Order: sequence, then structure tokens, then C-alpha cells
Amino acid sequence: MNASRIKQRAREISDALIQNNQYYSGAIKHISASIDAGLGIVFSTTNYCEAAEAFLNRLVAQGLLKERHQDKIICSGSIFDWERRSIAHFNMGKGKIAGLSKTLRIPVDELSNYTDSVYGDDPQGNDSGILSLSDRAFVIANPQNSEIPLPANMIRTSWEDILKNYF
Repeated sequence: MNASRIKQRAREISDALIQNNQYYSGAIKHISASIDAGLGIVFSTTNYCEAAEAFLNRLVAQGLLKERHQDKIICSGSIFDWERRSIAHFNMGKGKIAGLSKTLRIPVDELSNYTDSVYGDDPQGNDSGILSLSDRAFVIANPQNSEIPLPANMIRTSWEDILKNYF
């Protein structure tokens, strides 16, 4: 495996997800509206950074995001050293904060000063770090998080509700 093969596989998976409508259209609308309002966007994923970049490229290629929006979205993900076959950075939990800090070149303790709102669907795992960065932390409701008690800074909601009530 290497980065180009990972990107190719991610493009194939992304195309299948898009063709099967297995994405949140409300999230895409929110991203577009946020960029049009002058905000920057970071896709932070536990997956490989190359996969996030490929997914973003496919959203544009499939017409779900405008090409002019693509430059306003930064990808942050797990970093894998393909030659050594080792993980250089695992972008999960508190690791997502470290990944954002490195990607954005902002010290960890200053990230919240640059954060308007954050979104995630795994408040006790993958997204626990980023959801702590803002008083406007939105947990996208799903069956896995429906019974988890949330801290005061988090709101369990849907993309449609965010578009209707919080933007």
C-alpha cells in the first residue's frame, strides 16, 4: 500500500457512498453556507488524511460542493508512514486536537479562540477532543449516542435542525 493507492481506494468508496446517498446532505449544505458566510472548515477524521482529501475531491467532482469551496476546507486525519508501515499520528479523541493544532499551525491551547462551532457523532470516543473546543458543540444524533449523557457545552441534534435553528 501507498498514499496513491489509498487515495484511489478512497475515491472508489466515496463515489459509492455518494451514489448510494450515504452522506448527510444537511452537512454539505451547512458546509457551503458556512463558507459563504466567511468561515473556514476543517474536516477532521480518524481515517487517513488521504481518505478525507479524496472524499472532499469527490464531493466537488460529483457537484455536491462548489469548486470554489474546496480551497476553504482543510483536511486533518491520521498520518501513516506508508514506507515504514507505521502510524505517525492517530487522529482520534485528544489526538484530533493535536492534529488540528499541527494542521492549522495554531498552539493547542489557542485552538478554541479560533473555533466557532464543532460537530461530531462520537462524544465519548473519536470526537471527544474536538467537541471540547467550543461552547457550540453539536453532537449529530445517531443510535450509538442516543443514550449518552452530554456535557453542558454539547447539543444533540441533526443537520437539518442545525440549518434551521443555529445558522
